[in-house]
Amino acid sequence: METKYYKSYWKSVKIVILSSIFLILTLLLPDALPTILYWFVLIFSGLGILAGLANLLDRRPQIIINEKGIYERSYNEFINWTAIEDAHTANFNGQKFICLILNENYNRKKANKFKRNVIKLNKRLGAQEFNIPYGQLDVNESKLLELFRAKLQSNTESTN
Repeated sequence: METKYYKSYWKSVKIVILSSIFLILTLLLPDALPTILYWFVLIFSGLGILAGLANLLDRRPQIIINEKGIYERSYNEFINWTAIEDAHTANFNGQKFICLILNENYNRKKANKFKRNVIKLNKRLGAQEFNIPYGQLDVNESKLLELFRAKLQSNTESTN
């Protein structure tokens, strides 16, 4: 059985609407802001609209969970359940993540210096090497973590 999670349609609509409101207000009141702030709001709002539309049109699954493991699209990597020891949730400045604790058997790709520094920073913040963002997904946090733990439990039972 395979479970797929997609980006939330309504969160994307909300981003487009809010960005559009800021864009329209800025265009209607050009003298209300200093020039540098005016251009900043225009650019930021335009990028918000583009990002929201991109999320609306992108209907590929963000996370795929099956009997063998988990695939998260932003990492573009598949991790077997045998490589995962545990999972926990984390919230960093309103951004929600499921952090996967990987065991020593996990075949780590050679990371460049930047990625190694990001991994060190993640660990200092209480995150892990592999963190799955789920704030933009249409999913219940507790049910997702419950599914992870159930898959981990069934995998440890099948290997013993």
